[in-house]
Amino acid sequence: MTANAPLTSPNKLDNAPLVHTVAQVRFSPDLKISEAVPNIQGDLKGIGFPRFEKSEVSNIDLSSGVPKLDQLDRWDFLTRDKKTGVALTRDFVVLQTSAYDTFAIFGDLLRQVLEILAKYARIDVVERLGIRYVDLVRRQKDESFKDYLKPGLVGFPFDEVHGEEIIESFSAVQSVAKLADSALTIRCLQANNGQFLPPDLAPTGLHYEVVLEKGELVAIIDSDHYAMVDMDFGPKAIIERLDSLHQLANKAFRSAVTSHALKQWGAINVQSV
Repeated sequence: MTANAPLTSPNKLDNAPLVHTVAQVRFSPDLKISEAVPNIQGDLKGIGFPRFEKSEVSNIDLSSGVPKLDQLDRWDFLTRDKKTGVALTRDFVVLQTSAYDTFAIFGDLLRQVLEILAKYARIDVVERLGIRYVDLVRRQKDESFKDYLKPGLVGFPFDEVHGEEIIESFSAVQSVAKLADSALTIRCLQANNGQFLPPDLAPTGLHYEVVLEKGELVAIIDSDHYAMVDMDFGPKAIIERLDSLHQLANKAFRSAVTSHALKQWGAINVQSV
C-alpha cells in the first residue's frame, strides 16, 4: 500500500448518528467569480441543485496587517429537498449535506461541483482543505453518556446534580492534534436547549429530520480535519486529499465512542473496549 492509497474503510453504520457533513475547499480569491455565477448555476441545476439564494457574509481581512471587516457575496445552491447544498464565495466552495451516505458518493458529487467551477472560474491555487462530521448522540432513558462516549469526551454530569432543577445546560470538551501535514480537532458538546449542531455551523440552510424532545440532553461529536495546502485546482487531486482527511476523521470518531455505541448504531465485529 502506497502512502496515498486509501485505507480499508470500516463497515458503514446502518444507524449512524451522523446529522451533518461539510467539506470546504478554500482557494486564493477570484475577484471576478461573480461573473461566472450564472453559468455555474446553470450547470449545478443539471446535477440536482435547482434552488438558489444570494446573501452577504462577514469576513475579516488580515491581508494588510490591520483587521478589516468586509461583506462578501455568497451564493447558495440547494437540492429541491434542501438536504444538500453548495455554498460559493470568492475564496471558497463548500459542499454540505444532512443526507450523507458514503464518502464515495459525497466525494463524487463534490468532484462534479469542482469540475463545474474549473470550467467557468479562474481558480489557480488551493490553500486549505477540510472535512467535518457532526454526530448526534442520543441515549435511552436508562443510559448515561458514559455508555456512548470515551471518558475524555464526557462533560460535567449536570443531570446527576440531584435536588436542583437544571433549566438549561451546555458543556464542551475539545481535543486538538497537529499531524505532519494536517490538524485534527475532536469536540464534544452537550446541550439541552434544542440545538444539535455546533453553534458556529447553525444555521446551515439545510433541512434536517431531527426532532428533539423538550429539554432533551444530547451530545454532539464534532470531528474536524483540515490541511493547509498549496496545490493546483485539480478536482481529482482535491478529492483524493479530502478522502485521506475523511479516513482519519472517521477513525478518530470510532476511537471516541464505546463498543456499546457502535453496536447500537449497527456496527458488526465490534471488539469490546
